[in-house]
Amino acid sequence: MTQEQNTEKQPTFSLVSQYVRDLSFECAQVPYKKQDGQNDLNLEIGLGVTPVEGTNLHEVTIKLRGSAKDGKGQPMYMVEMEYVGAYQCQNIPADKMTPLLAVDGAALIFPFARQVAMNAIQQGGFPVPMIEPVNFGGLYMQTVQQQEMTAKGAAEGTDGKAATA
Repeated sequence: MTQEQNTEKQPTFSLVSQYVRDLSFECAQVPYKKQDGQNDLNLEIGLGVTPVEGTNLHEVTIKLRGSAKDGKGQPMYMVEMEYVGAYQCQNIPADKMTPLLAVDGAALIFPFARQVAMNAIQQGGFPVPMIEPVNFGGLYMQTVQQQEMTAKGAAEGTDGKAATA
């Protein structure tokens, strides 16, 4: 086998592009109003993996939705964002594609998405909160378990016995 034939069979996974698809920052409170030191960001993270038709590209979309309240429970701001990474994937088995993209692909672009969100908050006039790293492996496993439970629930009847067709 020649060197060229050997490299053709090697799996490749590379980030081709990354960008902000959508970004929204809403200021519910006057940022120059004296803050009481509290700036806890309640952050929800969503993840999507979709192939780009007619190519060997796949998009990984990280959806961030966060809001912060002051010490009195009043909303201060809300930030929403979709951050996308486009990956070129070749010679990767189909059953390995989604876990690779959902875990490793998301982990590669998350620091950039986090920075965009933190910049929006700072440019909105608020102190920047700490946004912790995300365990995308755990998030993926949790999603798989939820899908399995949903499928199992749909397969069982209301009395707990397996449904028959």
